[in-house]
Amino acid sequence: MCPKQTVGLVNVIVTEDHDVSGYRIKMVTDDREEVCNHIICKGYKLTKKCEEKRNHSCSWTALDFATDDPVMKTFNVTFSSSVSLELFCQLFNEGLKLAEDQDLTVSRHAYNLGQESGSADGL
Repeated sequence: MCPKQTVGLVNVIVTEDHDVSGYRIKMVTDDREEVCNHIICKGYKLTKKCEEKRNHSCSWTALDFATDDPVMKTFNVTFSSSVSLELFCQLFNEGLKLAEDQDLTVSRHAYNLGQESGSADGL
């Protein structure tokens, strides 16, 4: 089991990646360090943490390519407002629907990255 790593404040960016016909999630620190970079794939599950009324958190597990080697990571994000959390959840769910429509699986995504870069090491 990997140790928990806290990175502090990050910018969460969700974009449509036309190369794989899916949504990509990136998280970048103020120092421009990329701490998250992956496609939303079929079978991923987003969990909202609503223990408290003012808790604007969610988590998910994904095959991440922010490092040289792809690795399964669990991400926990706390947003500054319920509006930001709901927007992220909406985009994540749109990404899941697109992944389902495109049959975008973790294994297919990892294979495609290996083909594009000439190796299986990711980006």
